[in-house]
Amino acid sequence: MIMVTDLNKSFGALRAVNDLSFAAVRNRITSIIGPNGAGKSTAFNLIAGTLRPDSGRVELEGQDVTGKPSYKLAGLGVARSFQITNLFFGLSVFENVRLACQSLESRKHYLARL
Repeated sequence: MIMVTDLNKSFGALRAVNDLSFAAVRNRITSIIGPNGAGKSTAFNLIAGTLRPDSGRVELEGQDVTGKPSYKLAGLGVARSFQITNLFFGLSVFENVRLACQSLESRKHYLARL
């Protein structure tokens, strides 16, 4: 489903991601683990399109999506979650969930247009 090959990202002299390669396949749990500062968040930002890699490749279902912006990847079903969630505290639980469901509905319409 997602294939990452030789992904690299540096911030100045700091090499945050160094030749990361893995495959995340359907019906399997894949995880990236490591200590604070190991580059996990940077790797997810590269895969989800928040950051552009210096080099390497990200494929989704065999299609090269390297460096595509996050809004385009979200339309293809690739998104990331954050440790700190942002809820609309003025809304009920139902209304918060409904908003999340509406974003999924938008994705279906987007995919139908492709």
